[in-house]
Amino acid sequence: MKAWGFFALIFFLSLVGSGKSFPEIISCDTYREIQDLEERLADLYFQREAAHSLMQKHTANALRWQFQHDNQFDARRSWRLAQEARVRWLEISREIERIEGKRNNLLFEDD
Repeated sequence: MKAWGFFALIFFLSLVGSGKSFPEIISCDTYREIQDLEERLADLYFQREAAHSLMQKHTANALRWQFQHDNQFDARRSWRLAQEARVRWLEISREIERIEGKRNNLLFEDD
C-alpha cells in the first residue's frame, strides 16, 4: 500500500510541475450530472458485457452446429442471433463513447 501512495505522490507532483491545473470546484448541478453519467456508464458497461457474452455463445453454437446436417437450421438461427448481439454491442459501445466524452467535457471544461 505504501508503494501506491508513493506513485500517487509522484503523479501529483508531476502534474503540479508540468503546469497543468486541476479543474475548479464544480457546481452541485454539474456534480449531479456527472454522477448520473457515471451511473449510466456502469449500466451500459454491464449491458455491453452481456451482449458480448451472448455474441460469443451464439457464435460458438453456430460453429458447432453448422456442419451437422440435423442442426443447420439451428446454426443459421445462431448466426443471426450472434449478429444481432454484435449490432447491440456496437450500439452500446457508441453510447458509452458519447457519454464518456460528455463526462470528460464536464470534468475538464475550460471556463
